[in-house]
Parts: sequence; structure tokens; C-alpha cells
Amino acid sequence: MRKDTAFRDEANSRIDEIIDLMRSGHSTKAIMDQSGSSKSAFALYLEIAKARINIEKKFRNWNRLWMDLYSSSFSTPEIVGDYRAGRIKQKSILDVGSGSGMQAISFAKFAGRVTGIEINRERYEMSIMNSEVSMVNNIKFLWGDYSQIIHNIDVDRDTAVFSDPLRIRPGPDGKRNLIPPPNIIYDNLKNKTENFIFDLPPLMKPDQITIDGEKEYISFGGKLQRLTLYTGENAQSEASAVILPQGRRFTGKPGNIDFIPAENTGKFIYLPDVSLIYSGLLSSAVHGDLRILWRDSRRTILTGNEEYSHDFPGESYSVLCRSQFSDLERDIKKCHGKRVFFRFEIETDSYYELKNSIEKNLHGERDIYVFMDQKGLILAEKIS
Repeated sequence: MRKDTAFRDEANSRIDEIIDLMRSGHSTKAIMDQSGSSKSAFALYLEIAKARINIEKKFRNWNRLWMDLYSSSFSTPEIVGDYRAGRIKQKSILDVGSGSGMQAISFAKFAGRVTGIEINRERYEMSIMNSEVSMVNNIKFLWGDYSQIIHNIDVDRDTAVFSDPLRIRPGPDGKRNLIPPPNIIYDNLKNKTENFIFDLPPLMKPDQITIDGEKEYISFGGKLQRLTLYTGENAQSEASAVILPQGRRFTGKPGNIDFIPAENTGKFIYLPDVSLIYSGLLSSAVHGDLRILWRDSRRTILTGNEEYSHDFPGESYSVLCRSQFSDLERDIKKCHGKRVFFRFEIETDSYYELKNSIEKNLHGERDIYVFMDQKGLILAEKIS
């Protein structure tokens, strides 16, 4: 796929046009009819256009990056990649399974030398193009199976080995396969360096991780983005939680949530950042007279009568009133609601059906957040 500058300029122009037409509501057939490109060229442009739309909120130069749809879905957001790159102490980094190259490019902003190995020819070529777009020149990409070419690469005690493996569909045991397997990379290279960084599925259970090291859970915009395992010099604690874009980091030993259940909802509601929940650091990071209002498979919600004395690591809400499902729309109107958001477990289809049925009759100016406890519903307004 890697072509000269003239080809890329032409391709970028065509891809820009496709993105504009897609956003204007044109069908794929109508866009293809207007493009004047061959079917094979249009298919390539269309996939890259869709990929660029996917990464618009992930990368600053999203509209000039080269990715397929898989890479756009699983690529590490730039803010996460840069944060992680800034943690690595070694100046030489080997990225095994570098994909379209975006994490390697983040490493190159901080390290002296970066080498990426990618087995997929198309992604390998895209990684070279992306490094040129990003204007980094201390990076080299190699195409091939890492197990066949690793012996030709210098790896020593001052090298950090990174891998963000492909996520393959779960097998009969229900586990999602990782290619290349982190354990194999670790076993092959542990005699050369102790410094490994593995990007693992964020919901992977800790007892499934057989390599010792720091488990770091990274959130971005309130959503869990990455679980990163650090070994050697880069491991700083047993567990850590990072909240981006705020840049807040918590470290310690994982523990159980030791808040007691609330008998009543207080004046304030607190939704801790998801990274604290999965890392097991909630109890050590959050202090004060707070109690558990609600827990389900997605969230832990706390409540208290005192406003948190300093920046709460998550979202804070002020309680407006109580309600029941039968009176919900009426009470939201009384609170001058304009939009409504549910902060309890509800099926996706039911969520939007209920949300739309209420919002079409609202004419206020507030965003109303609806929580649940054992006695019914609570309406609240976000304060941070």
C-alpha cells in the first residue's frame, strides 16, 4: 500500500471527500458513483475514511493517519499512548506487534530509539506512513514474524519490550486469545531484559495474569481504556489507577471496598472513576464519611451529607429530590430538566426508549441524572 507522496495526496483528497459525503448522509453506492475510482481503490478509500471517523477523538492529526478498521477500533488514544510512553525509563524500546504504529510513535517522542515489528504487511506499511505523518525519525519498523527476526535485534538490560497483542475471538473456554501471547514473549526475552510492558484486555481478571508486575488501569473520559502490566524498573507499585485527561494517578495495594451500605441517600452522590474500581484502590484513594448507595456490575456509587473536601476522583452530584418511576417525568420537569441521564443498570434499548420518551416533553435548562437506591429514584445535578 505504501506509495509516493503524489499518491498519498490524491488518496487524502478522495478520502476527505468520502468523509464529507458520509457525514452529509449519502449512501455508500451514491458516494461510489460520485468517486470515479475503481472498485478496489474505492474500497480502500472507504475503509480508511471509516477508520478516520473512528479515531477523530483519539488523535490530533486523525484526518491524515492511515489505519484499517481493526486498527482504528483498538488503537491506543494519543493521550493514553503519550502518558504510557512518559513512564518508560529505558531509551531503547522494542514494540512487538506494533500494528499501525501509533503507540510506537508515542514512544518515539520520549525514547532515543524505537523498533516496531508487525506481521501484517498492510499495517506495517501504514505504520511507516504514520511515522512520516507524525514527523518522528528515531523509529524503525520491520515486517515479519517477531519469533523469526527477534534474533537480529539488539535487546539488552537497557531495552524495554512492549506488546499490545491482537484480541482474537474467545475460544471454547470463553477466554479471548492474545496474539502474540505475552507469556511467550516474556519467556523468550526474559534472559535479556527484565523490562516488559504488556497491554492487556481491560476486563481481564487479575488471576489470569501470570506475569508478576504492576497492573495499571487507565481511564479516559470516565471510561476504562487500558490495563497495562509493567515489570522490572518500570513497575512502581502493585497496582495503580490513572485518570485522564486530568492526569491523576493513585498507587497502592489492591483491597476490598470497605465502605458500609447507606441507610439513606445523603445530600451528595459520588461516582468514583472506573480505574479505581478495577484496580482495587477505591478505599485507599477516597476518604471521608461516605457510604455505598448502590453497586452493580458496572459501577459503585457513594453518598454522603458533606461535600467532598477536595477534588473527588470521579464525578460529584448534588441531590435535587426523590422520585418514583410513575412520577419521573413530572419530577424532572419540576427540576427544570432538559436532558436526562440514567446512572443505574438498564438495557441499552430500554435506556434510549425511556430517555427519548421523557426528553421530548422537557423544556428546561438542566441536565438531570437519575440514580437508584432501595427506596426508589434520586434526581441529581452534576457539580464536577
